[in-house]
Amino acid sequence: MKFTAASLKPDGWPALGKVFNNPPVSTQQIMHPALYKSGHVPEKVTLPDLQARLGKDWKKLDDNLMGEFGWKEVLKQYLGEDRAAPLAAAWDGDRYLVYEHQPSKRLLLVTRVHLASDEQANRFFGQYSELLEKKHEKRSELFRRANFFSFETPEGGVFLRCSAAECVTLEGGDRALFVELNKQLGFGALPEPDQRPAAAATKTAGHLGGPTGKLGYALIRDYWALCSSGATFAAFSSRFSSRSILFFSRSNLRRSPAACPASLSAEVRFPKAAIACLAKFSAV
Repeated sequence: MKFTAASLKPDGWPALGKVFNNPPVSTQQIMHPALYKSGHVPEKVTLPDLQARLGKDWKKLDDNLMGEFGWKEVLKQYLGEDRAAPLAAAWDGDRYLVYEHQPSKRLLLVTRVHLASDEQANRFFGQYSELLEKKHEKRSELFRRANFFSFETPEGGVFLRCSAAECVTLEGGDRALFVELNKQLGFGALPEPDQRPAAAATKTAGHLGGPTGKLGYALIRDYWALCSSGATFAAFSSRFSSRSILFFSRSNLRRSPAACPASLSAEVRFPKAAIACLAKFSAV
């Protein structure tokens, strides 16, 4: 109804015929009639065919795109309507592939999404990382760097990588396949783990001075919202996952003390005080 009403302005019913002659090219144009009227066309996004790399036991089930509406529906399953809508609105083109391992019926999903800007891609990275953790409850070997996130599940590896205004994901594959995908997309080499995840968690928990298992992404998000702008949080969250508190260190917390009000700047510098401050603003 919103799109139809907008199409009728200002010429009334005669204008509706123009829509049939020049239909919308995306769900985004329907959801945002101004983009239809301005003639905005999303980027054409492609993905390399992985069939040869996967082997004869794998079969491609789908090769398509979701559009802004499709992404919004996926995002709101795990992030809720209020967060999904603005995140999906940054969509500017996508493509996905689905493969099935015929003997086991295991699925492999590859997506590539183009966002409206590099800043929106950073924001997408932070929130989609959270979505992937909610989607895959059984996970291990979490590894995170700026614009890169991965972990293992019983169904295979899960990977997320953003470069400039684009993000690509792989679910159900392995690191070697994701390396090859990134190479073909021109994203460059992946960051290498520098130590075993368990060792990193143990070491950093000591830095924090106590148990940290219940301190998660939402808690960090709520605290950071009190301290800085959404853009600062997007950059901040691009480095950490919902288990990110395990990887906090004094150097991490010192990254942006100037972003917080003077009354909180001390908490940013000292981890123990920061944890106490964090606990005030979200359930622990």
